[in-house]
Amino acid sequence: MGRTLGEVLITNKIPFVALEIDPLLVQHARRAGHPVRYGDASSEEMLRRAGLQRARTLVVTLPDHVLERTVIRTARRLNPQIYILARGRRGAEDEELYHDGADEVVHEAFEVGIEFLARILRRLNLPKQAIERQLGRLRGGRYEVFRREDFTPLPLGDVRRSLDALRVEFLEIPPGSPLAGRSLRDAGVREATGALILAVVREGRIIPSPEAWFVLQERDTILVSGASEQVAEVESLLDAPAR
Repeated sequence: MGRTLGEVLITNKIPFVALEIDPLLVQHARRAGHPVRYGDASSEEMLRRAGLQRARTLVVTLPDHVLERTVIRTARRLNPQIYILARGRRGAEDEELYHDGADEVVHEAFEVGIEFLARILRRLNLPKQAIERQLGRLRGGRYEVFRREDFTPLPLGDVRRSLDALRVEFLEIPPGSPLAGRSLRDAGVREATGALILAVVREGRIIPSPEAWFVLQERDTILVSGASEQVAEVESLLDAPAR
């Protein structure tokens, strides 16, 4: 049980019980006022004592996949109506967790990417409802991309470092730029630099995800995303002499 989640539940007066097998973590949690019990969550007897048969929700975050499956199967048998949220790590294992009785599997690395996208969309001033629809589509299908056999997720720290290396910049198209008057397809920014044009701001109006036929104009501001060197190449293209 994470400290933040526990504090949120306590603040909102939501009763809960957490099981932890590390006695030091149990001691620290109890000192913080969290109702944490020492015990093995894979034990049916321990789950019964924790009141699982009366619980509405179960959150399973065990690092061991086999033990996690055991807890889910036991919980589903003891309480068929309980909602089970499990922590996922490898996409190929998702179906096993769902088969055992999990209602939802959450991937840490994927959620970091989702949050990154949400911040970009908010920066583009997209309506909240539109952002929620986009994120809902990505979360739909039980993280389909993670169930590919050839997919190997990065550790969470590596994902965060990758996101830190990603640069997002607003760049204005200056007068006389070779990109002015050209469509995105003809400008070939992606092909030449590898960077993406996420949106165009024109006279205060935002055009998100512009189509390939969209024609750039002088004084347009483009929102560019890519590695630092890719964004730098886009800056060079903006100021390059027209051929």
